[in-house]
Amino acid sequence: MVAAEAAKRHEKPVRPFVLYSLRHTFLIRLGDSGCDVWTLARIVGHSSITVSMRYVHSSEDAALDAMARLGGPRINPSKASTPTKPATRLLTQ
Repeated sequence: MVAAEAAKRHEKPVRPFVLYSLRHTFLIRLGDSGCDVWTLARIVGHSSITVSMRYVHSSEDAALDAMARLGGPRINPSKASTPTKPATRLLTQ
């Protein structure tokens, strides 16, 4: 009935609200904020991190930031220099 009434007024019908959509959006944003998959699974109550992995999308920057937190030098891939000479290996017999 709602769709028919909206069509009479030349309006788009309002789609019903699904509570799962709110949960899904929350989990996507939590994953995008840098939350790791283990923490997300614990917050939401997933029995397996396999389910939680759907919401966490790691980027190259996130991986570099994680390595930087270990205390090593930060490497910028766009400014990384390429070796001018091929590496040689000494073979001992």
